[in-house]
Parts: sequence; C-alpha cells; structure tokens
Amino acid sequence: MRSFASVNILLAFLSFFLFVSPSTSTNCIDVSAPVPVEAFRCLKEMSYSCVIVRMWRSIGEFDQNSVQTVRNARSAGIDNVEGYIFPRFKQPADSARRQVQKLLEELSDNGVSYGRLWVDVEDKEHWSNDPEVNVQFLEEMVDELRQNEQDIGFYASKSQWEPITGGSTQFSSYPLWYPRYKNPPNPTFADFEAFGGWSSPVMKQYAKNVEECGVEVDKNYKP
Repeated sequence: MRSFASVNILLAFLSFFLFVSPSTSTNCIDVSAPVPVEAFRCLKEMSYSCVIVRMWRSIGEFDQNSVQTVRNARSAGIDNVEGYIFPRFKQPADSARRQVQKLLEELSDNGVSYGRLWVDVEDKEHWSNDPEVNVQFLEEMVDELRQNEQDIGFYASKSQWEPITGGSTQFSSYPLWYPRYKNPPNPTFADFEAFGGWSSPVMKQYAKNVEECGVEVDKNYKP
C-alpha cells in the first residue's frame, strides 16, 4: 500500500509541473504598428494578456501611433502594457539623454500609462563600429531613464549584443528579453545561451511577424 501511495504522490507531483506550471506563463505580444481596439479584444480572447508597444522609432522620433495603441489595449481589458525604445545612434540624431527626455515628455503630455521600458539593442548598422562608444551611449540612456524612475529592461540577442557592445556585462542587472526563432516555435528558455553577464532571461520572443486577429504581432514567452 505504501508503494502504491508513493506512486500516486509522484504522479501528482509530475502533473503539477507538466500541466499547472505552464499555465502560469504570460502570453505576451509586441507590436510596432497601430492596433485597433477590436483586434485587442480578439487577442485577449486568445489569452494574450500582455502587450509591448514600440514607443520610440529607430529614425529618432516618438512613435505617435503608440498613444492610441496603448489606449486601445487598455480599452480591450489588457492592462499589462509596456513599451520599447529603438534608439537612434547614427547622426543626425539627438543624444541618448535627449531621446529619452523627448520620449518621456510625449508619454506624459499624452497621459500614456505604461510599465517597463525596454531598450532595443540590435541591427549593427544603426550603431558605431566602436563598442565602447555604443556602451557610453547606452549608459547615458539608462542614466536618464533611472533619473526619471523608469523600470528598465534590455531586448538583445547574443549575436547582436557582442559586436555592438563588445560583450559588455555592465547592464546585466536589468531584465533581459531575447529573441530566438525556431520552426516549430519553441516558447521555452531551453535554447538560451548566456551573454553580456545575463545567466537567464525573463522573456523570449519566439515568433515574429505573425498575423493574429488581423494584425501583425511578435509572440513572446514570459513565465
């Protein structure tokens, strides 16, 4: 009888991790184009409960579409709304500090409510060939965000981070959101490779440019 009971306990334990634990993850999307409220309602019905909206464009300008997109998400009942910044390094461009200031001014003036701001570090052609210069730029951006009491995270991959920053580890205290695409999609962290001082991520972009509810989104796994 003791042996049979032990087997039942083991099966219950395994069932908890196999079936209950995955359900605790958050289905999250990120978007870089306008999304109407009807699409967000549809996405919510598909169990998406988190959205990350592009708020600063790589051309060095505030993304005006983000204001209404955030409002539409909240109107549809999606309250977990964050933003991402695609910095512009190459000239003509404002300083990193001024880009953050302009972004926060626009968000404040438009009454946009949001959570964490993710700094997107990718596309080597957008950066200097000198990693030290790029790191200094990111330091200035992070410093301005911190002075304004913003929650900060980084979106980066090993293949992009290392040539852009020289593998800098000084930002590893901030959460990491990384992309890795496979077919079929793999919404787990099993393929993560440590870099930049990050030993683990908090979110993974596992599918990009996917059409859901009539709009194009990227899909993210967030346990």
